[in-house]
Amino acid sequence: MQDIYISIGQNIRRRRKEKHLTQESLAANVETSAQYISRIERGQVCPSLEFLYRLSAALECPIYSLLHPLHPALLPVSSLRSLPVNSTVVLRNSNSF
Repeated sequence: MQDIYISIGQNIRRRRKEKHLTQESLAANVETSAQYISRIERGQVCPSLEFLYRLSAALECPIYSLLHPLHPALLPVSSLRSLPVNSTVVLRNSNSF
């Protein structure tokens, strides 16, 4: 389970940096502390679903983009080769987000 927390934290950090936000400014946008954002980004805690929605709104991205690699549409193509043959994968154009 810890790997999922780390993955979510890395995705939040990546998106925050893409938006040129500091931990402090993101924390202010979602009404929490910079320390809590830091703990999330390091995978020490996993935010609630409600908090993930607030983060996705503040980061202007769909919530599932923060849950990668849980969402197959966000997996690298190389990892799709390891999926079972009968798996269904929906690929989306990045412009549709």
